[in-house]
Amino acid sequence: MQTPDPEAPASAPSVSSALALPHPQEELLACEELAQRTQDSGFRWMRFPQPLEQRFEGDSTRARVGRFRFYGVVAIILINLFGLGDLTMVPDVATTAILLRLTFLTPVITVISVLLARPWFSRNREWLAAFQILVTALTLNLVVVASHHPNALHYHIGVMVVSIFGVILVRQRFWFAMGTSALISLIYTLGLYQMPGLPPEVRSNAITVLVATVIICLIASYQIEHDLRRGYLQALLQRIKAIRLRDSHDALAQLSKSDPLTGLANRRQLLEHLELAWNIALRTASPISLLFMDVDHFKEYNDHWGHQAGDVCLAAVAELLSASAHRSADLCARYGGEEFVLLLPYTTIEGALPLAQRIRRLIESSAIPHGHSPVSAVVTISCGVACLTPTPDRTSADLIDLADRALYQAKRNGRNRVHAAI
Repeated sequence: MQTPDPEAPASAPSVSSALALPHPQEELLACEELAQRTQDSGFRWMRFPQPLEQRFEGDSTRARVGRFRFYGVVAIILINLFGLGDLTMVPDVATTAILLRLTFLTPVITVISVLLARPWFSRNREWLAAFQILVTALTLNLVVVASHHPNALHYHIGVMVVSIFGVILVRQRFWFAMGTSALISLIYTLGLYQMPGLPPEVRSNAITVLVATVIICLIASYQIEHDLRRGYLQALLQRIKAIRLRDSHDALAQLSKSDPLTGLANRRQLLEHLELAWNIALRTASPISLLFMDVDHFKEYNDHWGHQAGDVCLAAVAELLSASAHRSADLCARYGGEEFVLLLPYTTIEGALPLAQRIRRLIESSAIPHGHSPVSAVVTISCGVACLTPTPDRTSADLIDLADRALYQAKRNGRNRVHAAI
């Protein structure tokens, strides 16, 4: 059936190209060179270059906030458990010591643990952890200074426990651990000098034990963070490598299913897509239409303009065809040579014919010079349209064959026209 063209040729509409969205892992891939260089050169000062440091802190936020909140609960339990010892160790200030633990330290740690769920507090978690550790050490030091009982001297053990807790369990970042440990040592040393009648040799021994503990803890802190950062770099580079491999695999898969000249699907992908759409349509009793198109007198175009210009022509035609496939289920493919196919699932012949005419006019109005076509001075196409509703006794190849025969008839009737198979 030859379909009339009720509209005059119109000028080609401009095709808006979609804005390219950044790959969700583009920023991660951009870190590859910096991460590799950092791993090779090392990080003796416990700091990565700034972009990598920001990613490291961002990636570890959730785990570290969870760690801080968990050990906040542990700290509350231990602080109040050790408060029982105040009754026998410093009976003269036991009430004050217990009140400090219950009404000051416990609420402070509880509030900070709750607030860590907030973005601002989670970003400043290292400062908050340092603050909690220092407040705990300062509270113990106040008990030492306030008490006149001989047992108060032994509170240096509690201060050491605070230092070990912050470095080993909470795992402060190395520089924060160094800062808080230095302040804890200073606070405790000043407190010892406030204790009247304390023999110098006893004071010196207490300070020596505390300093030795701090040094051991800082060495452990350095090693823990060094291993953590090295493991992070290794994991980061492994993630990037996995992404590269996956992208390479996807690219190879895409190449195997796309036409390198036009970027459209190739015949292999078309046949796979058609078979899938055919099976779905068979279950739902839905129609499938197929447009089979051929560039008119393309051999003469190549002979006159050359094969390189012919490739440019095919790419331009492909771009116009691709712009005409608006639905996600539609598929535009290069079938071979100058032949193109547009697959239209869920489309009747009444829906496919107007689209075929629009495509034909669109290519004609694009005014690509031909010069040696007996049909027109510009590049045109012939199009065969077929539509089938799949049944068990038919195959998807029947649809292609029907559209191919319709294309042959369109060319036989003079080209630059659409013919529908009945």
